[in-house]
Amino acid sequence: MHMQYESELLITLNVALFLILSGLIIAVLADPYLKKGHRALLLGASLLVGSLVVQGQVDTYLGMYKISRLGRTLAAMYGYQVRPLVIVLFIRILDLERKRKWIWIPVIINAMVYATALFSGIAFWFTQEVTFMRGPLGYCCHVVSVLLLLYLLWLSIRKFGYHRRLETAIPIGITAVIVSAIVIDYFMELASWVSFLTVSMVCSCLFFYLWLHLQFAREHERALKAEQEVQIMIAQVQPHFLYNVLSTIQALCKANPDMAYGVTEKFGRYLKENMDTLKSRELIPFKKELEHTKTYAELEMAKYPNFRLEIDAKEVNFLIPALSLQPIIENALQSDERIREQGLIRVSSSCEGDVYEIIVWDNGSGFQQKSDHENDPFHIGIQNVRERIESMCGGSMEVETFPNDGTIVTIKIPVKAGTKVS
Repeated sequence: MHMQYESELLITLNVALFLILSGLIIAVLADPYLKKGHRALLLGASLLVGSLVVQGQVDTYLGMYKISRLGRTLAAMYGYQVRPLVIVLFIRILDLERKRKWIWIPVIINAMVYATALFSGIAFWFTQEVTFMRGPLGYCCHVVSVLLLLYLLWLSIRKFGYHRRLETAIPIGITAVIVSAIVIDYFMELASWVSFLTVSMVCSCLFFYLWLHLQFAREHERALKAEQEVQIMIAQVQPHFLYNVLSTIQALCKANPDMAYGVTEKFGRYLKENMDTLKSRELIPFKKELEHTKTYAELEMAKYPNFRLEIDAKEVNFLIPALSLQPIIENALQSDERIREQGLIRVSSSCEGDVYEIIVWDNGSGFQQKSDHENDPFHIGIQNVRERIESMCGGSMEVETFPNDGTIVTIKIPVKAGTKVS
């Protein structure tokens, strides 16, 4: 009677797990927002976990009725070989970009160790009464799994810990749940039909799917916000600039026609570059942003002949959000009425350790008080630049202002985010 109760409970549990996995597989196949790589990995993990559910039921059934020593050997061997493989797929889901071929080495070694069960007892064996016996290398699967889980935990904290958002706790929570399941299965010696590890892996597949969807939603929201901020910045900055350039050209047409011709040519080039930049929704090379800003500065110098722009670019082959530098230069020009006889702006770029650094210095009057920086319409573009740098490439922007003695703007972009371009 007790054996029949255990068998019925096992069937009920496995049916519930299969329903969860079936629904998950259908959702993954139908979801148009998953990346191709994530879809393949998640499907692979779900199918392998489903096979572990079958393996657990077969192994329990054979052990319950003490039949087929070879069948139990094959079932147990399969379970020990596949569990670390599922964890590797979880690692790949967490960081799709990097292949990390070395993580397959412990999985292959683990599979080879348990394959010896067909002809040796070095990993495990079954007695004539079909009783499980663990060999000297019987804990190889546990050791490999724990090492991979620790790596998964470290990768989760390193990759997502700095975001401080609730959904970033999901990969960390998945690792904790699997480790807890291993501990419960090993130490508590519950009934053989209970496999917390299998249950935790089924739940982990589901949680990873939810996490991927949250990541997509976050990226989509960030992209929309960045696009809106660019449009707001253009709406606020461009009309003022366009009016100034057209007024300058109008004045030069009588005073200096040759110069008016040159300014008009530069203005046309600027508009073309501006439109090309706005078409891009991705990061652009800093070299391109710098050239665009130089064209802008040349147009402004037609109105401000006492203004000079100096550039010391030691590093230009990295990526930044479009229209990041020009608003800073324009802000420096508008921060005062060029009260100094010689207005000067310096732009430098370099690679300092693990960050690309851009420094913009001007000798203007600076901001008289913090509220000026926050509320002045000319400075809204600066705030938009800061938010796009933070959201699009995980960088930072600091503004140091010295009343009557200029302003320094420092942009730092992680080398990994601002991937070097040729």
